[in-house]
Amino acid sequence: MHVNDIAKKTGIDGQKLARLLRLLANRHVYREVGPDIFAHSRISGVLSTGKSVNEILQNPIAKHDNTDGFCAVNEL
Repeated sequence: MHVNDIAKKTGIDGQKLARLLRLLANRHVYREVGPDIFAHSRISGVLSTGKSVNEILQNPIAKHDNTDGFCAVNEL
C-alpha cells in the first residue's frame, strides 16, 4: 500500500510515516516493495489485529477481541 494511502486513512504525516515504515522495513517488520509502497512481512502479518485504526482508537482495550489471540500474546 502506498504511504500516502496509509497517511490518509490514519491522519499521520506521510513523510514521517514513510521514514518510520522504512526503519521498520530495515528491521524486517514490513517490506518496501516499491518507492513508498509497503507490504506486510511475516512479522507484521502475525502482529496484525485485522482491525482499522479507528476501531482500535475508539476502544484500545478491546483491540484483541475477536482475533486469533496471537497478537495479544506478543504484547505480554
